[in-house]
Amino acid sequence: MRIIALILLLVPLNYFSQDTLSLQQCIDLMKVNKQNFIVQSFSNQTSLVNRKYHFYSALPSLSASTSFNTSFGRRLDPFTNTFATSNVNSQSFGLNASLNVFNGFSYFYKRNVLNTSILLSQLDFKKSENEQTLSLIESYINVCKAQLRLTISDKKIKNIQETQTLQRILFKAGRINSIDTLKSYISIKREEIEQSKIKAEIRLSQIDLNYKMGLPISSEHGFSITSISSIADKILLSEYFESERLKLELQNEVENLRIAKSALMPSISLNGNVGTGFSTNNKDFTTPGNPTKPYDDQINQNLYESIGIYVNIPLFSKGVYLKQKDLTNLKKDQLQESQKKTESDQVKRMVELDQKTLSLSAEITLENEVLKTLQQVFDKTQLLYKEGRISYTELETNRLLLFDKEIAIEQLKVELLFLKLQNEK
Repeated sequence: MRIIALILLLVPLNYFSQDTLSLQQCIDLMKVNKQNFIVQSFSNQTSLVNRKYHFYSALPSLSASTSFNTSFGRRLDPFTNTFATSNVNSQSFGLNASLNVFNGFSYFYKRNVLNTSILLSQLDFKKSENEQTLSLIESYINVCKAQLRLTISDKKIKNIQETQTLQRILFKAGRINSIDTLKSYISIKREEIEQSKIKAEIRLSQIDLNYKMGLPISSEHGFSITSISSIADKILLSEYFESERLKLELQNEVENLRIAKSALMPSISLNGNVGTGFSTNNKDFTTPGNPTKPYDDQINQNLYESIGIYVNIPLFSKGVYLKQKDLTNLKKDQLQESQKKTESDQVKRMVELDQKTLSLSAEITLENEVLKTLQQVFDKTQLLYKEGRISYTELETNRLLLFDKEIAIEQLKVELLFLKLQNEK
């Protein structure tokens, strides 16, 4: 298995493949991959279900009751209001219906809390989506950086091969010895080893991207560095989500205090009951021997119905509402101060990103000037080497400086694109 894995890593990667995925395509695939948002999706659906069934709390409640009892010894029979001294079997059946007519508008306040809970779960979903988008962009950029290194490495090998052509001419003319040709051969092999490492790095990053996008793990794709600057999705700062969360929590605190206040208001409810029962102690005293009344007769005779209006007026709540009011005011102050700090942090982050963008742009400009100088130095070094006035080691040193600087500049350009994505207004 280790050998197979090693082969997969070292297989030459066609990074200019026709099957090229832009950054926006990768983001779209990541968003439709349900595995990335299992927890957030469940939370959102739970909030929707809670709000959906809150409507049913305003409907009447209906319940049925039944009981079967056997009593021993002296007891008072509830159906005859007489004492029984023998075994008594009894049954009862009933229905109860109740409806809250007024409960201090707590129904509407609770509904507002549930609506806010939905907004909080949706915000959490967007936050997770934003975080995973940011993570995917970073992975995509790392692949693009590796591709740049691979491209410049190819350019470097080509330059060494041109030097080898020159070396063959100089060797035939007796101006250099064979050691230089061996050194250039080692330089190419060293670069090829570096390329194999870069290809393995790209392959591992591609596996990670495939996993995030929900694509087959072993699939291969090309990636376009030019697509980084043209994505439709806007990357939001984490402070934005924190600020929005604090706003929603502040709304919830207001609604929860209203719910607590509604408990101090009178409540009105309607209640209705219907039922009947049977007891072996319910005797027919008009018949000799006082036999138990027939079951059907008892069910009809014991039938009861009732309807009532209940008004509950709270008189003393032991300071529960006053305590809740003070706690809510403290919580509101905390949330408001936290929101101000978060907004301040967000402004700070935006200013820092602006500064980093300006600094990186200036750095790239200066590095390009250094690159031009290094190119001139290398060109002159090649001429001096051709004339036999310097060694191959000096030529190779200047070549490394030149191409390393080119790689560094290209990676800085990619980092600048990433900064601009985060700094979009």
